[in-house]
Amino acid sequence: MGENSAELHRLIGKVHLNREEYEEAITELQQAAKTDAKLPFVHFNPGLAYLKKQDLEAAKSEFLKDGPSNPTWPITMTN
Repeated sequence: MGENSAELHRLIGKVHLNREEYEEAITELQQAAKTDAKLPFVHFNPGLAYLKKQDLEAAKSEFLKDGPSNPTWPITMTN
């Protein structure tokens, strides 16, 4: 895992998410998505950060990005 790898950004983002540092989490998690869009849950975690910030539209957008590529996705979102 290199210093600019998607996995590292995802891990750092999850640490920020767990510390309720949502802006920092979103920044790191978006970098992870930019580096590797197929990384598991790469959009789910920023979706959680947006949800915690009560930005429901951004959360929904992120959740929907992960859903179609994940056949075990448990959530179906409708308009």
